[in-house]
Amino acid sequence: MKKILTYIVLIGVFTSLSWYVIEKGNLIVRQSQNFSGNQSIPIVDKVKPVVINAQENIFDQLLTNIKYPLSILLLQVIVILFTSRIFGFIFSKLGQQTVIGEIVAGIFLGPSILGWLFPELFALVFSSQFVCFPSVF
Repeated sequence: MKKILTYIVLIGVFTSLSWYVIEKGNLIVRQSQNFSGNQSIPIVDKVKPVVINAQENIFDQLLTNIKYPLSILLLQVIVILFTSRIFGFIFSKLGQQTVIGEIVAGIFLGPSILGWLFPELFALVFSSQFVCFPSVF
């Protein structure tokens, strides 16, 4: 019970820190250059904050924000950690080591099982659009 409470507190702290960073990021002042002839005059524009319409629900806002690479990275980390903990717990109850359950969780999250059973979910979470390394082929 103590570990669960610790996880909840840590998730709450990092969620509130992320929210704070996003709110401060919306207030960043950017400078753009307006080139007219040979002179450049800096123009200061204030970035407009994202306002959630009262008619939009949280699910629609989540679907809008999930398109950003940082959001997908955080979703991938959450899915991988959650799945590995679940499989590790199941395998420890079966008398196996938790690392075996984590390996099976990695196989489960791959294209062979998750991509086969739920291709839309696999494409959403583990999209090849955001691969950071160049392709070998």
